[in-house]
Amino acid sequence: MIDQATSNLVVSVVVNNAGGGELPMMPYWQWSLEAEQYTRDLNGTATYRITRLFLPKMILRKQGYILNVGSLASMTNIYLAPYGMEKAKINAFTKFLDAELDGTGVTVQCHLFGAIFTEGFSKTFGASG
Repeated sequence: MIDQATSNLVVSVVVNNAGGGELPMMPYWQWSLEAEQYTRDLNGTATYRITRLFLPKMILRKQGYILNVGSLASMTNIYLAPYGMEKAKINAFTKFLDAELDGTGVTVQCHLFGAIFTEGFSKTFGASG
């Protein structure tokens, strides 16, 4: 269904900026399986699927740019292991994909940001910017 809805689109730039969610601030072993899966789907799987959706046409056109939004939480964090793991996977995915895309005219980069003060951040950390 999504393939049909996007089949006529000409997309030159993709920004994979999904992330966050209401994250439980607790050790990994205390996360519910549902919270862990939601975190994986939102912070990882969505990026892979969106990339897969638009990348083939970019390669055919020999032009495109994909920006994956990562997080400094992929380097180290406490009580957010599933989130950090997904963001680390996004960083690795970007490096591998960039190497595979060499010579295709498509560029992929990952930018690692620190905390962004949003409503979700406030719910997770009880603070605001």
